[in-house]
Amino acid sequence: MVGNASCFGATSIAALLLVFRVAPPARASCAGPTEEVLWSYPAAGATEVPTNTRLWVATSYPRDPAEVRLDGQLLLIGQWPFEYVVPGELAAQTTYRVEIDVLGNGSPEVSFEFTTGSGPVEAGDLPSFAEPMLDWDDDRQLEAPCGALAGELECWDTGDPVLLNFNIEHDAWAWVIEFPSEPGGNMPQRLLWPAQCGPPSLLTTIRSRCYDLVAVDSTGNARRAGPFCPPPFISQDGGLGSDAGPREATGTGGCSCALAQAQNSTRWPLALLGMVTLLAVLLRRRGIDSGGVSTRHGD
Repeated sequence: MVGNASCFGATSIAALLLVFRVAPPARASCAGPTEEVLWSYPAAGATEVPTNTRLWVATSYPRDPAEVRLDGQLLLIGQWPFEYVVPGELAAQTTYRVEIDVLGNGSPEVSFEFTTGSGPVEAGDLPSFAEPMLDWDDDRQLEAPCGALAGELECWDTGDPVLLNFNIEHDAWAWVIEFPSEPGGNMPQRLLWPAQCGPPSLLTTIRSRCYDLVAVDSTGNARRAGPFCPPPFISQDGGLGSDAGPREATGTGGCSCALAQAQNSTRWPLALLGMVTLLAVLLRRRGIDSGGVSTRHGD
């Protein structure tokens, strides 16, 4: 009986450890992006930069604002997670060094310099803009870095993303596309879209939510309009498309970060508690079995 109990306990514990090893957090099944800056203003080597500008930095980790330093001084984040406030006005005709720590771990991955011009740019009121025409168009070609920017908030284990275009006449310096992280949610997601990329666009698997559109300039002025809701999505077979449901991550692209984090925060504590409980039961059984055998030997 002792041998059987030991074998049962050892086998179960081994199986438990095997399950623990082959069932990593959902996020671990997805390849994380490379730590990189997709777009910045000023850009590396830029000249004639207005002395009243702010720094704008879009990285491959849009949900986690980067740490940005200007000549060694850590900059505060503005009203957007990719906008950084320069304390005071920059000096004219001066070269500044920017260091960007994408992950905020104390090791800047990107550094460059830019040079200011003769003075500030006039920060006037942004004109109002008309409602954009929204359409689904996967045929639109987006050059670098625009393609990466369009997809930086999307995760590829939640369905096949489709390109949503905001066709608008207004010529802003840049756009911010804002929307709830999930239907009915209160936590907004924000995507920075430079005017050099043309009309704002984003890749999404959610086809039934509405968006706010914000025109911004380099000094932080902003004008918001919305909500704007896209037309029904028509699938390739001509049918009315629906929101893509979650599917298992393949590990070949990004992952559903919000879903993964939610799963990790709820499933892992419960799974760990279950494993500890099972381990305690097995050890207790083993102790009872061992005690029973020693008594029989005593007889």
